[in-house]
Amino acid sequence: MELQEMQVLWKTRSTPHINTTELKKMTRDSNHPVIKRIQLQLLVEMIVWAVILFLYYDAFDGEKRPRAINLVFIIGFLQAIAYNLSGYLAARNLVHGTDLNISISNHIKKLKNLRFTAICSRATLMLTILLFFCYGLELNAKRTIAISIIAAISCVVLYLLYWSWTIKIERIRKIMTEL
Repeated sequence: MELQEMQVLWKTRSTPHINTTELKKMTRDSNHPVIKRIQLQLLVEMIVWAVILFLYYDAFDGEKRPRAINLVFIIGFLQAIAYNLSGYLAARNLVHGTDLNISISNHIKKLKNLRFTAICSRATLMLTILLFFCYGLELNAKRTIAISIIAAISCVVLYLLYWSWTIKIERIRKIMTEL
């Protein structure tokens, strides 16, 4: 298609008129699909973690463990919830810059920080859970192998988390270079 044909088509097309209230509704944070997914993920994780925190004392024999181990277990879950809340707040404020390139560059920096905190948060949660459930166990060969397998799987999960964040960051960096 030639440039003149495109210009004629552009001029002949009419754009629908959208009033200010509709624009505000469309741009509200809660209407964005990514924000909705983050809210849903946050809600589901918080419900699951809250249920675990309310039931762990009876279901996982928390009363048989020292208070310090129980406290570490609770803090591990609370820091994971705090990370989710901070990620949600960071996702709500995407535009930070005078133009699109600066805003995307700032967003990439924010995502790198979120990647680091996501990995640290998950590692802390995994270590907390492992410590809680392994405390007081008499170690034998089978249990040592099982704990080693769990630790190896945890490392793979952390690597996959790192890889997932890196892919997201690289996609945004690619968009920035195309601009």
